[in-house]
Amino acid sequence: SYIIPISMRVSLDMAKILYSMTIQADNQIPGTLVRNSTIPEELGRVDYLLSDKTGTLTQNDMIFKKIRVPPGEYTDEQVPLIRSHVRSATEKPE
Repeated sequence: SYIIPISMRVSLDMAKILYSMTIQADNQIPGTLVRNSTIPEELGRVDYLLSDKTGTLTQNDMIFKKIRVPPGEYTDEQVPLIRSHVRSATEKPE
């Protein structure tokens, strides 16, 4: 275990809260609901993002093939199932 000054810990926690608030207030991703302050760490866990620099191979179109998230692995044929999972997870109770 390392010793971290309390002021550094407080600064890091405040920065995480600020990042989370900024993500939630972003107009380019409407409907974003931040539920905790670990969003910056979670976003940093992306393993692979494939693209080329010029777009000559992909014509700047990235096509969804597969996603692996904790409930399982989904292909492009299962997009309606993914949408239903997202809707049920983000529904607000009345």
